Amino acid sequence: MLEHLNQMKSLSDQLREMVYTLDNQELTMTVLASLPSEFKPLLTVLNAVGEANLSFKKIMGILLNDFDRQIDSIEPEDAFSAK
Repeated sequence: MLEHLNQMKSLSDQLREMVYTLDNQELTMTVLASLPSEFKPLLTVLNAVGEANLSFKKIMGILLNDFDRQIDSIEPEDAFSAK
């Protein structure tokens, strides 16, 4: 998750170098739109919060915490099984 968030930030920085700047809200919404379906419950909650109350920094913290929670909830035998 951290790698994905860093990549999104890097792409935003590259756009800025090409004279197009994503504002904080655009970057935040782009990151949220890039998430896989496993994050749908979290996205539903974040939508209830409203775009105006979200920032990239807040979203980054929330996503990293949620991802860590998901990893911690994996049963040891599930970690080595194939889908």
